[in-house]
Amino acid sequence: MLRPNQIFVIEKRAGNDVYGQPVQGVRSRERGSIVKFPTTDVKSAVRADSSASRGNAHEFQADAVVLLTNKTVATLHDFLIIRGFTLRIMMIHPRWSAAGLLDHYECELKIWELPS
Repeated sequence: MLRPNQIFVIEKRAGNDVYGQPVQGVRSRERGSIVKFPTTDVKSAVRADSSASRGNAHEFQADAVVLLTNKTVATLHDFLIIRGFTLRIMMIHPRWSAAGLLDHYECELKIWELPS
C-alpha cells in the first residue's frame, strides 16, 4: 500500500529537439514516495590520457526508484524533479493490490540534469 509523503514535479515530454534530445513541456505536481535515491561521484578512466598520467574524470550517477499514485500523469521518458535533480523515467511498472486493483506505479529513473 502506497502512502505518498513527497511532492514531485512532473514535466511531460514535449517532443525532441534538432539533436534528438527530449524537450521538457508542461509541469504538474504530484504526490509520491522515494524508495531509493543514491547519488555517487564515480571516477571513470579517460581513454586518451590513461596510459601516462593516469588521468580520470568524475561522472555523477543517480539511479532512483519512486512510487507514484495510480492517478499519475507520468509516462515513459517524462521528467521527474526531486529536490532540484531532474531525472528521466526509464521504466514504469504498474503494481497491483492483493484484490487485483491498480494500487500505484513504480518508476525507475536516471539522472538527466544536476541542480544548478
